Amino acid sequence: MTSLVSAPSLEGGKLRANVQTAWAILWRSENRLDGKQEHLVGTPYHPCRTVLFDTRQEARAFIAEQYGYIRNHPDLRAEPFGWKMPQAVRVKIVVAVDKEAA
Repeated sequence: MTSLVSAPSLEGGKLRANVQTAWAILWRSENRLDGKQEHLVGTPYHPCRTVLFDTRQEARAFIAEQYGYIRNHPDLRAEPFGWKMPQAVRVKIVVAVDKEAA
């Protein structure tokens, strides 16, 4: 689903933004050392670039393929790791012009 919306800029004016929705993978862990940790999963070579999917089914298939082993390893789900199975989550992508950088 794609739509153009007006979004407030830093200067208080308006700018056009392209808004899309997709599915991403939410990594979750909770342990005594780090507490509760959550982040969106990135690519192996660019961890800051979130892996995105068109459908929830595609995201869940990727989770099963890449992280399914966590389900069968109680040692990874217990301390000190505290890993939980990643979840497919709906995300909103907003693309807008950064007037400060232009």
